[in-house]
Amino acid sequence: MILKPIAMASAILFAFFAIGSMLHDFAAYDPVAYFSGQPGRLLVAVASGIIVGLGCWGFHRLTPGWQRGMHLLLLGLAIGLMLVAGMWFGLVCARSASFSTGLPGLVPLAFSAVAAMLWIEFWQVFRKRV
Repeated sequence: MILKPIAMASAILFAFFAIGSMLHDFAAYDPVAYFSGQPGRLLVAVASGIIVGLGCWGFHRLTPGWQRGMHLLLLGLAIGLMLVAGMWFGLVCARSASFSTGLPGLVPLAFSAVAAMLWIEFWQVFRKRV
């Protein structure tokens, strides 16, 4: 299926730009001063990393049936989030004066495209039995 290579290429491209952005931000801003100015920020970053790591470990320990159920639940939540965000941005763009340029109208379209791709993935996971 052609969707998997496109998804992989998109993820690799996103990771490439995200890493480049993090490296730029690390060089442009002083992270030591950022975290030493308010040590609570470092605690929040460490705590969120630990919580995500424990969540991933817990997901890995689930049975395949429960993993499939969690996968479907999270895909459904992501689809709902994308649709709500797309509608919200559409409402904001419709009310803005710059909507006549047409460019802000592409934002809800992008959210809808991501929601459609997530729906395709949801349907593929739903059809496949454990």
